[in-house]
Amino acid sequence: MMDTRRYVRLTCLLLIFGLSACAGGSGSSGFDVRSENAAIQEALVEQHCVQHESLTICPAAETGATPSPTSPPAATPTATATATSGVQQVEIDIDPRAPVLCVALQGDGCAFVLPFAASGFTPAATFRVAVRPVNPNGRWIVGDVLAPSGPATSTFEAPVDVTVPVSSCCGTTMQAAILVFHTPPASVPAAVDDLVDTGADKAFVTEPFTVQTG
Repeated sequence: MMDTRRYVRLTCLLLIFGLSACAGGSGSSGFDVRSENAAIQEALVEQHCVQHESLTICPAAETGATPSPTSPPAATPTATATATSGVQQVEIDIDPRAPVLCVALQGDGCAFVLPFAASGFTPAATFRVAVRPVNPNGRWIVGDVLAPSGPATSTFEAPVDVTVPVSSCCGTTMQAAILVFHTPPASVPAAVDDLVDTGADKAFVTEPFTVQTG
């Protein structure tokens, strides 16, 4: 029999997937546990990597956070859980529980910086950041290839443009994904419905966070 903890987590995932489908989430219609959004939610809730088609989706670590133990695999039709590798990791330097200051641009958008550190990757690996609004899920906007921000080749400060309206009082809920390409791709789309369409090998996805203009 399924233990209580596993039952609660499964119930939460089902609720999340159902709400995303009802909200008209990108890339799915109706209840579809095989969707990329389902794989992202599983990775974040269970804190382990999930294989979705050609893309490995992992939870991004937070600076100063204690890593969660890897949960046992939970099989779905096209998303198979794998143990989070201690070799390759991305650690973001923002707190998803606090608003991120976003500098207003001309029009409705704003811009902020997403610092992160990557470890365990080969020198040939390249990184990009994709962001999307959530509730409901919007398209992922993919940034340019990133150069290291200092002498350490593993630290980056990614400029992020938010192209949707952002309220100064209540903010807008966003989600980010650090995309990893083991070898530089010939081209990457500027916007996608699903991260797998970028051709990335791995995506380290953050918890949803709020951006707010000052």
